[in-house]
Amino acid sequence: MKTIGFLVAVGALLLPVHALAAENPVIVHEWGTFTCLQDEKGQAIGGINVDDEPVPNFVCGAGFVRGLAQRASGFGLPPYFNQTKGWRPADQEVTMRLETPVIYFYPPKGDAAQSVPPLDVHVDFHGGVLSQYYPYAEASGWSAGFPIVDRHISDITSALEWKQVRLGSSEKPVETDDKVWTTPREVNASVLEVQARVSDNLPQAEHFLFYRGIGHIDSPLRLQDGDGSLGVWPQGWWGVMSSPAWLVEIQADGSCAYRDVTKFGGSGSWWRPTSLATIPETFATNDFSVGNLANLKASMQDTLVKAGLYPEEASAMLRTWELSYFKSPGLRFFYVAPKSWVDKVLPLKITGAPTNITRVMVGRIELISPAQRATLARLAVGPCPNLAEIKSAARDAVGKGQFTDEQRKAFYNGERPLSELGISLPPLVQDYLALGRFRDELIVHEQREHPSAALAQFIADNQLDPVGR
Repeated sequence: MKTIGFLVAVGALLLPVHALAAENPVIVHEWGTFTCLQDEKGQAIGGINVDDEPVPNFVCGAGFVRGLAQRASGFGLPPYFNQTKGWRPADQEVTMRLETPVIYFYPPKGDAAQSVPPLDVHVDFHGGVLSQYYPYAEASGWSAGFPIVDRHISDITSALEWKQVRLGSSEKPVETDDKVWTTPREVNASVLEVQARVSDNLPQAEHFLFYRGIGHIDSPLRLQDGDGSLGVWPQGWWGVMSSPAWLVEIQADGSCAYRDVTKFGGSGSWWRPTSLATIPETFATNDFSVGNLANLKASMQDTLVKAGLYPEEASAMLRTWELSYFKSPGLRFFYVAPKSWVDKVLPLKITGAPTNITRVMVGRIELISPAQRATLARLAVGPCPNLAEIKSAARDAVGKGQFTDEQRKAFYNGERPLSELGISLPPLVQDYLALGRFRDELIVHEQREHPSAALAQFIADNQLDPVGR
């Protein structure tokens, strides 16, 4: 017995000094956004994989998203041949955008980052493609080199695995001024190091693990129009909604109106669904103000922190998505996605040390506002606006040399309005631009629901038809 005791004691001494106890885990925090577009019936609208906020060129898997020099004739106008989030352009199967999940790591309290053993991080996406990621990860479930042309997205389970992720690094992250990338870095998490298979196995350092993609999956909620109100309905059973949600409308002048949804009812059962909430759909003129944005952000910040994010993480998330959340005109519904739904659609597994994982994903449902419906009706009457003439006039105006490179980039990406170029914009072109970031998908959907000769001509002239692209 003494011999056995001696061997046990020796074995304990031989254990790695950096082994972590289960009660002293590595802290892992993740945030991201699931975005979909729904019509008045709560049906998902496909083709939403236009990449209007591209990531830096050093991101892995980004070969399908070309650089700015190759996008420089866009001006936020079609055709979008090369802005596809790593997939076939305007694929009607794409009903969900998985936008910029980032994963932060923190060593146990009192421990140095370098004391944490290497971690293996594995994430699956059921019914979707994880098409872009950084640092280097091993991709599986789809071809990392070419788009898949013979498989349905809904049939795919893609995966990424970061192997031997180390906390703490003497390497410096890649320099970039891309706000979508630099803002998530403004969090006091450990710098990570991953060995890449490119560049002679040089290590890649970053403040987080990043990935994103597209899929053909249903949102856990659908919003259905009913006589001036929106019914919030479950799609599947994912537990009772408890976190606040927000119905938000942003206008072109930057003013905002929103409603907090704090009380949810219904069982959420898939076999006998009941409405979880009913919300007035429209806002009065005096509901809008620029000051409302600060109140909305504060409410969302508070909810994200209560859901488990650190305050600086919640702030980084909201600032990263400043453009699409708070500046892009439109009607949208925000909610915290149920954890059970996230873990089923996007399971995450980390091995190598005990971990305490917190995942906070915001669901965003873009809706067709009454103003957009009226705009679509005007476009359907025609005549079809000539966008080629507008592009030519915009190109000439930008080429005069009075704008900086950053200003040109903003015009090309549609972040600054063409009206600031001093060119003439016919009323129907203004209507088209006013439809917002998913304007082309709304037009294609409108033509399917309410066909018109003018919309058919517009779709053909600007190559919006996914079959023709």
